[in-house]
Amino acid sequence: MVSKIKRLSRLASPNPFSPEEISKHVDSFLRRDLLKIQVDVITERQLTIVFWDISEFSKMCNLLSQCQGHMVYFFNPYFLKAVRIVRKYRGVLDKFIGDGILAYFGYNNLGGNGAPKSAINAALEFKREFNKISKCFRKFCLDNNGNQISDINLKCGVHNGPAYLSLFGSQNRNSLNIYGPTVNFASRLESFAKNDEIIVSSTVRNMVRERFRFLEIPVTDRIENGIKGFENEEFVYSVTQKI
Repeated sequence: MVSKIKRLSRLASPNPFSPEEISKHVDSFLRRDLLKIQVDVITERQLTIVFWDISEFSKMCNLLSQCQGHMVYFFNPYFLKAVRIVRKYRGVLDKFIGDGILAYFGYNNLGGNGAPKSAINAALEFKREFNKISKCFRKFCLDNNGNQISDINLKCGVHNGPAYLSLFGSQNRNSLNIYGPTVNFASRLESFAKNDEIIVSSTVRNMVRERFRFLEIPVTDRIENGIKGFENEEFVYSVTQKI
């Protein structure tokens, strides 16, 4: 009887080290390189970094404080769609940061330009899909508890340049991290963005200006002293559509 229970337990609980389970935690493009990456050795790649974040998310959580279980109906499709779209455009989904998402493109294209076109295509598609998710979730909340949720908006920042990957570790835990000024500036652009905006740097805009339409935004129109740490950047650009 005991042996039978053990067999059933093994069937019910997937092997955490199987390729199927590992793929849920480590992107497929990275999985093949994990054995090559050494602790404290830095790898430089030309990448396009993308940050997404939901504006006024805390306000929505407070409104749903008595029914936090409803958030499952938002987060499940939100993260699922993010994973599918990033992979569709051959990007790497680095991590979920609360309600935010960090991804990068061009990792698998050594010597390439960081795949800015793919990154913007992913951002535009995710924007469209997010609006559908938001609409469905607001209807769900209204139907189930009468909560009138205001529009849920997605913001996005995109920058291209050299970025650094390294496996930093200790005796008990290792973590693969991406960092550098390119990553920092993409994060600043996401913070600069208003509701439903995809804000890109002048670097990205110049690389793909023949494929997308952009709206030029003087930085000081929104931030008097410029973007912190990147005060020399005079203009950023909002992506409006494909050409």
